[in-house]
Amino acid sequence: MTNKQIANFIAGKYFEREEYKKFKIENNLKIDRDASKIISILKKKFNLSQQVMDSYLEEIERTKPMPKTQLLVFMIDELAKYGLEWKTREELFNTLFPKKDYKDYEKSWNQWLTQHTEDIRNRSILVSLEERLNFDSSLWKTPEVKQRVIVPKVAQKFVEKYESREDNFNLLKPKEGDITKEQQRVIDDIKENIQDRSEINRLVQNSLELFTKKAKNQYFLLEILPILYETAFLIS
Repeated sequence: MTNKQIANFIAGKYFEREEYKKFKIENNLKIDRDASKIISILKKKFNLSQQVMDSYLEEIERTKPMPKTQLLVFMIDELAKYGLEWKTREELFNTLFPKKDYKDYEKSWNQWLTQHTEDIRNRSILVSLEERLNFDSSLWKTPEVKQRVIVPKVAQKFVEKYESREDNFNLLKPKEGDITKEQQRVIDDIKENIQDRSEINRLVQNSLELFTKKAKNQYFLLEILPILYETAFLIS
């Protein structure tokens, strides 16, 4: 949630719409600029305890969705956690919106990523992201507490789709950058016995835990799998 969202929510508890508008004018306040100040004023004006504030924050998470820009950034953070990599904002945009021209959206894209006060009103962009990441449009209006459960699953599935395509391995970064001594030993042993299929089979069977989905170091897999495929070795 954002300060803007919190300020408007609390104000809605104590003001009618026109009263809130008048309150901001009288105090020379603008929600996009002064959200945190509005929160402080409301806390003092209505003597709101920390317990009351905590209950409001919990209610926002339970009943209100994240602003679309905040949800977009949360999606991007989750994609990064699962291994998606980009060097520039333009590259990230092209990954998420391959059918869009970055030059047409450069200014908006930078605002969406940095200013949660800037909402995403472009329906075409929203639909494109829904199709690219394969999620239902209802997610935009789903309460934040549920969004935080759904989005990681969406991100994981998207990245896994790229993991299954060899031509997209360059989009992935290892979750850990270093290969352990044990992993390096397996790589070296397989390289030394590259012509001996039975020995490779023995080495792999003795190190199966390094090849499972639970293995944490993707860098090891990205190193070893091409070697095995080059020898037409298939792990069963």
